Amino acid sequence: MKKLAILFVALSFVFILSGCRDQYFGDYKTGDFEHINHWEDFETIGEDYVEVVYIYNRDFKGTFNVGSREANEEVFRFGKENDLGLNMILINSREMQGQRPLSVDRFQPQLLLVNEGVVTARETGATQILHFIEQLESGEYELPEREDKNNNDSDSE
Repeated sequence: MKKLAILFVALSFVFILSGCRDQYFGDYKTGDFEHINHWEDFETIGEDYVEVVYIYNRDFKGTFNVGSREANEEVFRFGKENDLGLNMILINSREMQGQRPLSVDRFQPQLLLVNEGVVTARETGATQILHFIEQLESGEYELPEREDKNNNDSDSE
């Protein structure tokens, strides 16, 4: 009986640790991207340029919710290969600490564009996220303009 209990504990430990590793989606994995784990850090996203934030839900066993699983491969590809120069930051909603900002819904998966700390676009659900990525890549969606902090008009050069 004691051997069975030890075996059970060991298998449980292995099972839990297997969920902690990065999972691959296409050529990319969650570890390829910057993560934040406290909502206070959300306020600094997009300070210097528009950034993409992908909020997903992955439990301690490494299981993603259904919508995240459907969108992950395309979202991660876009995060690394987009021609728009957009940086992508990941948020696992289960790991977040602190008070969630009112500008962030509880739904997952969720893709946000953040400009100077303000959410300028939000898509929730795999279908809407994948459509939004298509719009971004085709140029159908126009990214917010950034003011030059030096008061220089970059278009006049």
